[in-house]
Amino acid sequence: MGGSSIPPFETKTFAGKINALGCDYLDAPVSGGEVGAKAASLTIMVGGPEAPFERVEPLFALMGKNITHVGCNGDGQTTKVANQIIVALNIAAVSEALVFASKAGADPAKVRQALMGGFAASRVLAVHGERMIKRTFNPGFPNRPASERPEPGAAGRQGDRRAPAADGRRRAADAGLRRPRHGPARPLCAGAGAGAQQ
Repeated sequence: MGGSSIPPFETKTFAGKINALGCDYLDAPVSGGEVGAKAASLTIMVGGPEAPFERVEPLFALMGKNITHVGCNGDGQTTKVANQIIVALNIAAVSEALVFASKAGADPAKVRQALMGGFAASRVLAVHGERMIKRTFNPGFPNRPASERPEPGAAGRQGDRRAPAADGRRRAADAGLRRPRHGPARPLCAGAGAGAQQ
């Protein structure tokens, strides 16, 4: 299962290679941001065969509320691209509207408040519109790979990139989860044969 947001054609290529090893593959990008991840209320858009989707749907339910099996491999990523198009255009529209209101002499905060009661209301206007008015443009997530982020409370340990991974392994062990030591594809794929061992 892949939860990253990547091009649909690459997803189809990955799925084909994994299918050749006798495995199923689901592309399952998410929407909802950090808030949705923490609240386990993500929207999950899934592409892939029906049977494996039904097997892992209980796991999706632990992470999200709106879980949709969209279609074949790549369709989940296609849906995420559609999501990003809509969100990006909405952010652009909200920013243009608030700048227009401000330059015309109106209070953009009150304009936003009025718009929230009409057909222009949207989550983008509610969330991003407020951020624009308050001038808070902090990213919703770190812009560095997890392996390079310092462990919380470890500001004094410069250059220690292993701490987050070690912490994740410790928490997994505490939860009774075991990490395969050799190639996770072998134990998960039935009938993968010699191809999985190369």
